[in-house]
This record gives sequence, structure tokens and C-alpha cells, in this order.
Amino acid sequence: MACAASPPGPGRYQALLAQNPGNRHLLFFLAVARSRQNSTAAAVATLDELLALYPADEQAKRLRAQILTPAPPEPVGLDHRACYKQAEYLPEAVESVLAQPIGIGRSSLLTMVVR
Repeated sequence: MACAASPPGPGRYQALLAQNPGNRHLLFFLAVARSRQNSTAAAVATLDELLALYPADEQAKRLRAQILTPAPPEPVGLDHRACYKQAEYLPEAVESVLAQPIGIGRSSLLTMVVR
């Protein structure tokens, strides 16, 4: 079984762009490579260059928006409380779950109700 090669880094795309200036696909993949290296400003600048040349490029517009959209906060933690045959604790458990961040609390509540 062969291992998949990792995608080329920005240097490879820059070298290819030197030979093919303004190539839409190379600019896009250079932006992706820069984004993967957490070089947000460089990735956005590359996408801006691409969009200056190709203003209708929807894929570049979507990637630019995605890069500029802040990532959702990491879950802080989950509150799991066993309430099997202890119904008196269920209201407190539900209140605790609902007090958590929206994504965490709702999924925990669903788990609690289903079980």
C-alpha cells in the first residue's frame, strides 16, 4: 500500500507561478497552501490577487470568506450526570446542560433525553 504524498507547499506554487503568471488554479492552490500553514494574511492577499484577475471566481470568494471567518470556540467541557433511577436530579442536570454553550448543551441534552 502506497502512502499519499502531502500537498506541495507555497514555494512549489510560487515557482510554478513564476513560469505561469496569473494562473487562476496556481493562485488558488497557493492560497490554500498558505492557509494550511496559518499564513492568513498571505492567503487572503493571494486570493485578492486572484479575484482582481478573475472577479467571478466563486471558489476563491468562498475560500476567502472561510479564511476570514473566525473559528468557533473550542468546547470547554461537557457536563455528564447519571440520573438513572434518580429522577429528582434530572431538573438540575437539564439546567446545567442548558447553561453550557449552545452547541455543547443541546447535544448533551439530546444524549440525556435519548438515554
